[in-house]
Amino acid sequence: MYEPAVPLRIDFGLPPPRQGMRHTQRLIALGDYEPQDIALAVAQDALALIDAADHALVTLRPRGARRIERRAARHAESSPLDSGAVVELPIRSGQGRVGTIALWLAVDAEMAAPDQFALVALTWLAAAAVDRLALREAEAQWQREKRRLDATFSAAPVGIAHVAPDGTFLAVNERFAAICGRTRADLVAGGFQAITHPDDLDEDLVHVRRLLSGKSERYRMEKRYLLPDGSATWVNLTVALIRDTRGEPDFFVSVIEDISDVRRARAEASRDPLTGLLNRRGLLESLQRDLVRCAQTEQPFTLVYVDFDAFKQVNDRHGHARGDACLTLAANALARTVGSWGRVARVGGDEFVIALPGSGVDTGTAMVRRLRAALRRIEVAPGWHLSASFGRITVQPDTDLTAAALIAAADTKMFRDKRRVARMARARSRS
Repeated sequence: MYEPAVPLRIDFGLPPPRQGMRHTQRLIALGDYEPQDIALAVAQDALALIDAADHALVTLRPRGARRIERRAARHAESSPLDSGAVVELPIRSGQGRVGTIALWLAVDAEMAAPDQFALVALTWLAAAAVDRLALREAEAQWQREKRRLDATFSAAPVGIAHVAPDGTFLAVNERFAAICGRTRADLVAGGFQAITHPDDLDEDLVHVRRLLSGKSERYRMEKRYLLPDGSATWVNLTVALIRDTRGEPDFFVSVIEDISDVRRARAEASRDPLTGLLNRRGLLESLQRDLVRCAQTEQPFTLVYVDFDAFKQVNDRHGHARGDACLTLAANALARTVGSWGRVARVGGDEFVIALPGSGVDTGTAMVRRLRAALRRIEVAPGWHLSASFGRITVQPDTDLTAAALIAAADTKMFRDKRRVARMARARSRS
């Protein structure tokens, strides 16, 4: 409801014609009216004055609307209105100018100064009233848009966070807090670095630096957030950078989707059910991440392919149960020998692959000797100890080999070793 700060009083200097000003005076007296009511009342009073004075022309020109004109009958045909505007006031809104209200006088008009002032004042009031109405409508529209944005932020089924360029959280929604197992206040008090898993932080920061430098517009990655109990949850993170009017980085908009269930299902699909090791699918996924990390840290990478010799005879002579037990023993022996140096995967019936990130030629060669010795300690049957053929390949950080190509290269070297072992066995048998 619009209420003027002080009572409005205008001395027109002439008797109000046809009860002129009655609309405006009535609204002022009531003290309870809306801006659009002022506009209508003032416009009616202005037209009443013009009709009575028979000297002027008032035009209301809203943008995009038909012009409304009232002209004094005495000058309708005899005098062109070319003396210019006494006053022309813009009507504005939050979106800019929406029209004008103007007062025009005829060339030969002999209107007294108080009368002119009355019309100017009324024109100004009409413009101000329409301007205030437009502003209020713009504010109402802004409030509606703000409510929608607030509802989108707070009720979104995914986590949303605004992050400062230094990594601190500016605002987070409840869903993001629930994903992280923390309160919104706890998150805002820290930054994303504090809750990001250490193994994922370097990759995340590389993406952030690319955004800040303008080399990319957004990035997407799967990462882990640390929970208060020390465990981790997997999320799908999408980040875009918002810049200010000067083009400087203002804040990041991050969308966080909880993919813990998806990752668990994927992990189950990436594991060998017999040994619990990674299968070929899981190995390919992990190798791709290892290659990226080694490239970022400028470290070499070694891959070892292992294939047991004559293992088919274990199943043929002693049955598949004995063969499965032997595979399990071998898998455990390989995993114990590798330890924290890398990871072991079962990629076939009796074929295994060992990934050794950060290991060069010397480390890889020493690891092959240890693996060979560990397998020989496994007794398949009395007097029959397990043996295997090995293929090792070491690449530098700038390699263009994919994970699949790396496995294929190590496999090729393994077959060379197997043929060498077969030739040696044939030579021994002939001697």
